[in-house]
Amino acid sequence: MSISRMIYMDDSGSEASGTIVYGWIECAPNRWRYGLRELLELRKQLYRDYQVPPSKELHATEFLNGRARVSTNASLQSSAQLKKLGQEVGEDCLRVLASSSEFKFGSVYRSTALRGRDYYEEKGRV
Repeated sequence: MSISRMIYMDDSGSEASGTIVYGWIECAPNRWRYGLRELLELRKQLYRDYQVPPSKELHATEFLNGRARVSTNASLQSSAQLKKLGQEVGEDCLRVLASSSEFKFGSVYRSTALRGRDYYEEKGRV
């Protein structure tokens, strides 16, 4: 048996909105080193252009709306500045990933009226 693809999958969504989302990124094992090189180059670019440390985990829900400080640039103080920076970082990330020949992406979602334990059981079924 050989591995034909590697997949990283993550869940998202919101019980309050009744949305369940799963997204994934995949890469062929024999192309991983090229894909990794693209990601490392992206992280170098983000540090060079925005002072986003390579060790900083990038969670869109934290930085796209300026809720979290993604950059070590001390001159960025206002929420408007942080939001603008977060959106620029997000756009750069999407641009690089969209142009990648090494990665494929996908997502599935479901809307549900279920709440509480029923919501989480539904999430498991999705």
